[in-house]
Amino acid sequence: MPERENSTREPVVSLRGATATLGARPVLRGVDLAVHRGEVVALLGANGSG
Repeated sequence: MPERENSTREPVVSLRGATATLGARPVLRGVDLAVHRGEVVALLGANGSG
């Protein structure tokens, strides 16, 4: 697969160590994510929900 032109550019969205809770219940811990221009990203839970 050819290397993408965007692979060396800075991401347009970046998360490092993100956490989230639902009430007192932790639902995300230590999430890292980088999205570059032109990429499409979907986040799915263990049961397939997004």
